[in-house]
Amino acid sequence: MKNIIVRLRELAPTGPARSPEEAREAAQRQARVLLEASGITRPPVPEAIIENLPRLVVHETLALTRPADLSFVNGTWLMLLNGLEPLVWRRWTMMHELKHILDHPEVETEGLRMIPDAPTRQAHKAAEGTADTFAASVLMPRPWVEQLWRDRNIHEVALLAWFFGVSFDAMRRRLEELELLPRRTRHPRGILV
Repeated sequence: MKNIIVRLRELAPTGPARSPEEAREAAQRQARVLLEASGITRPPVPEAIIENLPRLVVHETLALTRPADLSFVNGTWLMLLNGLEPLVWRRWTMMHELKHILDHPEVETEGLRMIPDAPTRQAHKAAEGTADTFAASVLMPRPWVEQLWRDRNIHEVALLAWFFGVSFDAMRRRLEELELLPRRTRHPRGILV
């Protein structure tokens, strides 16, 4: 069987995505294949889905001041997670950082910095958004969310967040993305209403 990292990379657009939608669709396909290859069919997605990937070591540390640090050392990816952050945030961060690994194979072959300087702030923001889409699609796959929402009639955001092992805010955003909840709007003073 082909290395899962290689399989997932083959699902990405060759070269830069032509649009944010194309990048999001590729991230969703990658998430679906990762779950299928791992045999995971219901929430919560266990952390082992990423901890057991080849050439990837995940380690928690109390020495980080940001959510994660990612580097490629001696043929292995090292993902350091901030152990002071809540488990639901660390789970999100793991999936988010995995997407960066998938999107940057050149680091392995050319020894470049993990995330090359984005040519523009917009390109960096797009890459972060795609990584968030991947994390949401792995941890809260559309069919699973819709099944609980529609078939089981579970509409309590906090309960769904608990089922999926994610933060309340991540669950709320996912429900908004899937159009199961109305999107919150921003008040002129920056407050979500």
